[in-house]
Amino acid sequence: MQEQEKDWLFRYQYIYRVRHSEKSKQRFLKALVADLSTMREDVRIIEYDRQKKSANRNVYIGNIEDAKEIICTYYDTPTKSFGPYVFFDREAQKRQTLIYLLSSSLLLVFLGFFFTLLYMNQVKNPFDFTSGWTWLAMAGFGGFFYLLSQYTKGKASKKTFIRNTSSILALLMLLKKNNQEKRAFAFIDEGCYGNRGLKELGRLASKNCRIVLLDSIGSNAPLYAIGQGFSEMKLSQNAIQLKEVKQRVNYVISASEQLTKGQPILLLTKKELEQKQLNQENFKKIIALFE
Repeated sequence: MQEQEKDWLFRYQYIYRVRHSEKSKQRFLKALVADLSTMREDVRIIEYDRQKKSANRNVYIGNIEDAKEIICTYYDTPTKSFGPYVFFDREAQKRQTLIYLLSSSLLLVFLGFFFTLLYMNQVKNPFDFTSGWTWLAMAGFGGFFYLLSQYTKGKASKKTFIRNTSSILALLMLLKKNNQEKRAFAFIDEGCYGNRGLKELGRLASKNCRIVLLDSIGSNAPLYAIGQGFSEMKLSQNAIQLKEVKQRVNYVISASEQLTKGQPILLLTKKELEQKQLNQENFKKIIALFE
């Protein structure tokens, strides 16, 4: 790995690993655009769905409107949740996140109730501001309501290396090595729990443009290509399994395949999602696939 790639790895793994709030996304985009500008001049940020205090943003590199192929990935990061990451099952993701939020909130309420009882049993006058217990209780209640507000809104996950920082790094490396004029690239928003960013990209791209999205490609699980238009020779040479499906957006993911209710599903377990080392072989295969 070259020095520039090591720099990307450190900064996006640690400094810009959370891309959940408006502030954290803007910090990430500022760093990303600075890195992209050292390689390309045709970088632009497109805003959409602007709200009073926030907006969604896609980053495009190249001529999106005229490209024959667009390789993209999403840069936003998920909230904490229970269970594995099941690809292409938005309802399962929402359900696991909701269960986590409810469980965490109920646990905090229980702890708050327990803390209140403990405090009431320790002091005779709850409003005695000369007592250290009173100040400790005030600090405790302040922390309780802060944590409760964080969890009810959705606590941002910090374990984002595989999903989806690994794909961001892969896309940067593809950009660095790209030699095809009719290929463009995109870093899209709103990819964790929806496809609004992908729809915005598709709206600008021509109808004949082939779109490929990378998702969580840095895990130790095997690579899958889902869709059409992939080189069978390159898939075979790089041991990438093909699931041929006719659809507008094609995917390259790393995943484990399991049977659930007799149906095969693609997922990443918690252990796979929490990997701290990148699967370098998957990176080499991705580069070879798009050469």
